[in-house]
Amino acid sequence: MTTANYLTDEQRKAVSSQDRVFMLLAPAGSGKTRVIINRIIKILEDSPRHSFRILAVTYTVKAAEELRERITKEVGDQSRRVEANTIHSFVLEWLRHFGSLVGVNQNVIVYSEDVDRFETLQRYLDTLGEPTLDCDDMKKIFYEFDALRTENQPIDILSDNPAFGTNTSLREMCDAYLMSLREAGGIDFPGILYQFLQLLELDPSLVERLQRIYKHILVDECQDLTKIQSEILKKIVGNKLHLFAVGDERQSINSWAGGEIENANYLVGDMTKPHYLPHNFRCAQKILSLAHRVSEHFLGTKNGAIAPENAPPGHFDYKPAKNEKDEAQIVTSWVQELLDTGLDEKIIVRGESNKIYPEDIGVIARTKYALDEIHSRLQDLEIPLSILTETNDLLFTPEARLLLALVEINNYTNNLPAIRKASQELDNFANIVTNNAEEVWENAIEFLPEIVSVAQSENLSDFGKKLENISVDNNYWNEDTQRLLKWLDYYRHITRPPNRSFQGLISFILRSQRTLPTDRGVRLLTAHRAKGLEFRAVAVVGLNQGSFPDYRNLHLPELDVERRAFYVSITRASRTLLLTRPKTRILYYSRESRDQEPSQFLKEAGIPGIL
Repeated sequence: MTTANYLTDEQRKAVSSQDRVFMLLAPAGSGKTRVIINRIIKILEDSPRHSFRILAVTYTVKAAEELRERITKEVGDQSRRVEANTIHSFVLEWLRHFGSLVGVNQNVIVYSEDVDRFETLQRYLDTLGEPTLDCDDMKKIFYEFDALRTENQPIDILSDNPAFGTNTSLREMCDAYLMSLREAGGIDFPGILYQFLQLLELDPSLVERLQRIYKHILVDECQDLTKIQSEILKKIVGNKLHLFAVGDERQSINSWAGGEIENANYLVGDMTKPHYLPHNFRCAQKILSLAHRVSEHFLGTKNGAIAPENAPPGHFDYKPAKNEKDEAQIVTSWVQELLDTGLDEKIIVRGESNKIYPEDIGVIARTKYALDEIHSRLQDLEIPLSILTETNDLLFTPEARLLLALVEINNYTNNLPAIRKASQELDNFANIVTNNAEEVWENAIEFLPEIVSVAQSENLSDFGKKLENISVDNNYWNEDTQRLLKWLDYYRHITRPPNRSFQGLISFILRSQRTLPTDRGVRLLTAHRAKGLEFRAVAVVGLNQGSFPDYRNLHLPELDVERRAFYVSITRASRTLLLTRPKTRILYYSRESRDQEPSQFLKEAGIPGIL
């Protein structure tokens, strides 16, 4: 096990730093993941007889999975000392084991979907005779609740005045919602962090325990840390642990969720001088030049990344379309040509293959709706596709989704979100209404006894064996079965035997995305989903004012976040980049065709002929 010798001088300095607290600012394509991996390898090399663990905090589950795989490939059995996880996943495991002091038990239910959170609050309002609030009002209420906890603010700063056409104040709503969650054995995502920080403050011995187990903490994408996340990490690091934070302010696109570079600065402290990686090794010269022009309009930090001497020239093109169907035609023709003929050898490095596979191509939009026509057109051409989706689209079949809900109910009978999900899936088989766990089981046994048998498995090994041996009359069942078994195997791989449970498996699955790095197909994804990925060819579509940037974010500072999302999108491309926009669009609500203005980002990027 030796540290890789293909690092630049700047990367090697970061990997070998002896500073207890180190901050690395690294632009897109600078090899920051390589630095993190080599930093971990060096720590392991320098401590062969030690048993302490290394915690690597990533922004997404996918990033954590990829980091684990690469570390395992490099260091083999030593990888057992490395824990790569999102901060929510890390915190939740500790809350399950030690959270009784703040009202969290081993079988706590994570309320991950808004519909379950809204229903919890509405049930309380119903007891007061208040009106039923619509979805928009509920979103506004929970925006207040979530922002408060993300900023680590006390509940009592909420208004005591009646709100949203009710006689109930926001403060009372929040208190009642949190109490109802607790009584139902539940917790939501903001609550996971909020209550864990409370636990650390109430129980100093837990902080000491964490500091005995983890000696090094590495934080990726630190520019997206929220205030409460930085508070938690700072509490754990204290003045004992080693901290290695890596980020890039230019890719800070999650301020809507509370993520800000200032929180990373707070974590590392005023005395820590940032180190920089100057090169972008991913993007070809023309793409990097485009990114430079965009970043010149950023508030604050500009793009200082430079291309290495041997960087290929690359290529980018701008093609306006008559309408969304014409845009889809342009993009699909571009995809087909790349698959048929590959990259022009004039734009790549000598000796580099010009062959393009579907998974080398990414099509990126600000919202998923801008991808609909392109999705349909690519499907018509039978071009393989992979789509990054939300967790509620994890599985294709109602049978598989019902199975997961039944596993949750079997683990904890009063799991209201799981009962709701099971009821929805059962409605696919018969026109039935189920109101409680008992009715769910009765109807599931009547219509799908094989699924019930798997859900009631005594242990994870039994679950896997039963799942392999049942069949369902659905064309996509085998695909869902293989994906469930793959998740089960991976969960076993990353979890030590004493910590394995059905609840842990479900939590792991619900944090996953349908698209895996090994899946084949052209990737269709939003700008926020594209972060951390790279492709040889990228199309950024829907570049109209009001679409990208989004019409809700046309004023500072929100506009600058939109600009950074555009920057992230174009810097996913390593060799060729296509920018498109439809000159007219069918409006979603009115279904009227309207002329569209080109995105201001096209002008800022110096694209000629954008009208």
